[in-house]
Amino acid sequence: MKKLTVVLFGAIILAGGMVSTSTAMRGLLEKKIWYIHQGTTGEATHWAIYFGDFDCSLIRKYPGEDSLPVDASLNISLLSNGYIEANGYSAKGKIEADVHLAIRRDNKLTQVDMGEVACIYDYGRKIRLKDGTEGEFVLDVETSPFEARKMMLRKYKFEEVWGEKVLKEDAENTDLILSAAAFTKEGLKYAQEQVKE
Repeated sequence: MKKLTVVLFGAIILAGGMVSTSTAMRGLLEKKIWYIHQGTTGEATHWAIYFGDFDCSLIRKYPGEDSLPVDASLNISLLSNGYIEANGYSAKGKIEADVHLAIRRDNKLTQVDMGEVACIYDYGRKIRLKDGTEGEFVLDVETSPFEARKMMLRKYKFEEVWGEKVLKEDAENTDLILSAAAFTKEGLKYAQEQVKE
């Protein structure tokens, strides 16, 4: 009886974990992108692009304290729903940050939405907007600019789990280092031309 109780308890925990994971993954709305990985073009509909981990200083106010700079280490990813996930740890515990995509031209930084971007290329160093504007690609972390360390694609696909379709990481086609990610076909064509050069 004791053994059965343990098995059932473990099953409940597993089920709870699966529900939690599937709920989080539903946030990855469908948004088609094209990418270049080792000279080969591919596409994805549910995805996350990981830009690396960054050490930064964030201004935070905690109960009983004044607003002070807090050293933190953040992992930053762009999700297919357009949300930029930036979370990590500091001496105060878990921490999140407000991050925007940005373009830098002539030392001037301008925030942009994902919907304005044609492509990010040169392994995350450069960006081209749909209106043809080009510049350096920057992650604006609460007004502090950081250059992407990498562009690593994680792809997700629907799988049936207990009769429910849930998004799970595509283990066979994930963690791809990208030389370019395009949000339009025109952006893909432009990125391909840059790779040829």
